[in-house]
Amino acid sequence: MNYILGTGNFGIVVREFLERNKITVSGFIELNPSASNLLHDNLPIVPLQKINKNDVLFIGSNRYNHKWIQREFSGIASLRFADKYLNIEEVENINFSPNLKWNIEKVEDEMRYYFVIRRNFSEKKKDLLPIILNSLDVVVTEKCTLKCVDCSNLMQYYERPKNADGVGMIENLNKLLDATYV
Repeated sequence: MNYILGTGNFGIVVREFLERNKITVSGFIELNPSASNLLHDNLPIVPLQKINKNDVLFIGSNRYNHKWIQREFSGIASLRFADKYLNIEEVENINFSPNLKWNIEKVEDEMRYYFVIRRNFSEKKKDLLPIILNSLDVVVTEKCTLKCVDCSNLMQYYERPKNADGVGMIENLNKLLDATYV
């Protein structure tokens, strides 16, 4: 049977993508024992003691606890990440459960956050995912003459301006974009 470890909103997101990929989810696993025998997103919250080694636990957490989860649960069941099923481009096409308390933008942001965590905390190089660049601010200004009123307060921070070559800036930006997922 397939379970999702995590009963938060991200667990609901993982469920939607797994079921969209024809993976039936039997329930959720919550580490808080008082939550057992309850429902989450209309599926049972199953106590960890009822899981066996043939079951699959998909990690439905987008917090910095993936290594801990792998360490604590590696012998209990088959642990899997839902990476290959999560697709940010499909978010707008999914009719999410009414139990999800996030809007579409929040779902996209949290999925990006999940992939950043996976990239930064992956123990295997082959598991590395592309860098996700949420935004890039490029400041373009003209040279300062330092003749403005009250500008002398900033004089201590003054550095001689460097002329940046426009073509060089674009080439460097292209290198950055080639190495990231935007």
